Amino acid sequence: MYKDILISVLLLLIFGCRRDGKSADALSKTEAQVETAKKVEILYSDSAVVRIKISSDLLLSHTDKENPYDEFPGGVKLEFFDEQKRPSSILTSKYAVRYAQKNLVILRDSCVWQSISNREKLESYELIWDENLKKVYSGKLVIITTPTEKIWGYGFETNSDFTHWKINKPQGRISISS
Repeated sequence: MYKDILISVLLLLIFGCRRDGKSADALSKTEAQVETAKKVEILYSDSAVVRIKISSDLLLSHTDKENPYDEFPGGVKLEFFDEQKRPSSILTSKYAVRYAQKNLVILRDSCVWQSISNREKLESYELIWDENLKKVYSGKLVIITTPTEKIWGYGFETNSDFTHWKINKPQGRISISS
């Protein structure tokens, strides 16, 4: 009986050190430098007031010392809050990456920002958020839809809360009041 238990423990030790058919020593450097988290929620605050809530189904945190970055390969949702802690706008994309050392966030693939209060909507393939400059910009096609107009163009720039924006090469239907 002790012999059977000893053999079972030895088998567990031998096969317990394997992952997907690889020994623990055979993990690549890349695999060892990636931390995985599922169903993530990150809160950013300013003066103890939550300003942004980031949600994602998957976060890959690349821990390379020279170039650490967080990747959201399954998409991301950012909820922005006003001073009264009410949601003011929502930004979504199907892919995002944040470079911590550069304070740079790149959102790609079906980027959509929607204002809750004035029903403005911005769509683009790519948005870049420079946290140092407190600007969001894009060199790609951007479409902005309001209740009364639709504007599009190539190249876009706004402050980080999307209250003052400009399109570099605008086109579209713009209503003008006299």
